[in-house]
Amino acid sequence: MKNLIVILRDIDKLKEIVSELKEKYSINDFDIKIYDVEKMEIKRIINEFDYYPVFSEKLLFIIKNTEKISKNDCEMLYNYIKKLPSHIIVILYGMSINPPFEESKFKKEILSPENIFFKDIYSLKGTDKKKMIEILRNYIKVREKNFTPLISGIEIYLKNILIKEKKLTEQIIKKFELLHNLDYFLKIGIVEPGAELEIYLFSYFFSSSN
Repeated sequence: MKNLIVILRDIDKLKEIVSELKEKYSINDFDIKIYDVEKMEIKRIINEFDYYPVFSEKLLFIIKNTEKISKNDCEMLYNYIKKLPSHIIVILYGMSINPPFEESKFKKEILSPENIFFKDIYSLKGTDKKKMIEILRNYIKVREKNFTPLISGIEIYLKNILIKEKKLTEQIIKKFELLHNLDYFLKIGIVEPGAELEIYLFSYFFSSSN
């Protein structure tokens, strides 16, 4: 439907689309109606569609928290929106939505901490020690006890240094040996995940003397 936009899990995209529509159709704030499904029933919201724009070319309806709409109410709302005149635009926003509505291309991908961690490492330009420390710390904050990805991430970082320098230096060999030992120490409990691991990482791999 041309007058319907479904945006899921992406508040930034919602703001972007609203801004674009306001500019494209000269929509005044007075002609933007925002409804929260948690505070108003769908039947009452549908009754509000009888409005006409006062200061704008289009009337913009934004319905929030669509995950709270039942399947029956979704069917009722969908059938009503299909019949709306062209001067009305409806944006549905929430975490999810029932059929017959379909999740639009605006659905935001939800990345796991591991996805974000490795994505950030692969996006590093060169051997950015400061940025790598930031990436490690961000991951440790949310996965304090999960050391396996940390080992893999540092290995990727060291391999990138090796590729950039195009030679196997004694310093790089030493760091790979330290990484192998750290992995072993973690597995047998000599080094504990958490604060002790963080100190070990930054002292042996990212200190200014190394």
